[in-house]
Amino acid sequence: RGVVAPISVAAPEGREGLGRREAEDEALELATKKQRSMAVDEAKAEVDAIKAQVRRAKTEFYCDTCDKQYNTVAEFSVHLSSYDHHHRKRFAEMRAAEK
Repeated sequence: RGVVAPISVAAPEGREGLGRREAEDEALELATKKQRSMAVDEAKAEVDAIKAQVRRAKTEFYCDTCDKQYNTVAEFSVHLSSYDHHHRKRFAEMRAAEK
């Protein structure tokens, strides 16, 4: 992904005007800082995208009736066939029928 080592920009001594060397050094430092900050921003964006994908994947194993979150299909499947889930489901249906 590009050059790993910094590129040397040394000019022959005595060929710059007054303050020219300092101005070039400042410009180079600013460009380096911008490049580093862009790399950090890209890395943060990648991490945020991965976190969003994980959140979306986990919502697939969420039981609204019981308000429980599961990490795997097997856990979720066992929960859906459990007494606790069916009991809460029947209780919710009974409440809805009473209203």
